[in-house]
Amino acid sequence: MKTEKLLIQESDISLTKARDLITKLIDDYIRNRRLQQFAEWERTHMNGLNELDDNLRMLISKKNQINQLLAETESEDILVDLNVSLDVTVKVPQMAKA
Repeated sequence: MKTEKLLIQESDISLTKARDLITKLIDDYIRNRRLQQFAEWERTHMNGLNELDDNLRMLISKKNQINQLLAETESEDILVDLNVSLDVTVKVPQMAKA
């Protein structure tokens, strides 16, 4: 198993820029997941296209909570620190080891 880590840090950014970055990041991920769901549905016709998996539901909820936090502190003088962490782990399936 091998893991690579990436940390993206933005310091002292405006609320507007923070909200835009967070919203774009999460919305792009959601859009990609929905495209994956559509491709899977095209292949198998097993799951409904309108179903959201638990991860997407949690992500949408978290995005709304973050936007609410930023809205509650709306002010020209407020700055935001943003840290995005990405861990990529490559695993070999047990069956492939034999």
